Amino acid sequence: MDKIILTTKLSVDDYIKVNYLLFYRKWAVKIMTGFGFFLLILIVFLFGTLEQFPWLQLTFGLFLTIGLPISVYFSAKKNYKSNKRISETVNYEFDKENITTYW
Repeated sequence: MDKIILTTKLSVDDYIKVNYLLFYRKWAVKIMTGFGFFLLILIVFLFGTLEQFPWLQLTFGLFLTIGLPISVYFSAKKNYKSNKRISETVNYEFDKENITTYW
């Protein structure tokens, strides 16, 4: 059997997608995001009936629905740029007896 050589490199976009997948996989994050949407919807329905604008609910709602994904995005991008091990090319060599990995 001949050798099979496979060359791979993880792109920034794929790394960010993996971070989103791992972040939104947790139930607590899903519940927090749902609660953020609930707060934003509550503001819309109660807007005319309240005496003062609900700034606290708006802040938490926006943070939970928009702030957390933005935080994950910039954190993943920063980690990709700072950790060269993530962004380097990896070569896998398969032959009949073993598998070899080269960085």
